[in-house]
Amino acid sequence: MEEKKLDTRREFLKKSAIAAAAFTIVPRFVLGKGYIAPSDQLTKGIIGVGGMGKNHIPYAGTKVVAICDVDKNHLQEASTMLNNGAKMLSDYRELIQLPEVDIVHIATPPHWHGIMAADAARAGKDMVRKTNDPHHW
Repeated sequence: MEEKKLDTRREFLKKSAIAAAAFTIVPRFVLGKGYIAPSDQLTKGIIGVGGMGKNHIPYAGTKVVAICDVDKNHLQEASTMLNNGAKMLSDYRELIQLPEVDIVHIATPPHWHGIMAADAARAGKDMVRKTNDPHHW
């Protein structure tokens, strides 16, 4: 009799997990034209949200979940451009450890790019670096 309860409980948990997963993966056609399914949207963290970094916020198809800058004024100004409750950090090492961050945009002075990119790569993040200088990566 006790073994039957365990089988039933296991089946219940299995079916519950399958049902929960079905609701987290939403096909694009269900949402309608022009909407991006949550499973298709990249999440990003931006390191350096001063001049160039603010330009990284509106990239299509991505959602900002964290921003980082050592200047509190830059953080405050960039947070007004966001309305999704992104985390505001002052240490880039905290940002690259966040599991909800898929990609990291690095928009800092050039002498910091290599260090931050190496740390982000070690944390398993993809990186984007935007610059107007064609000689930089």
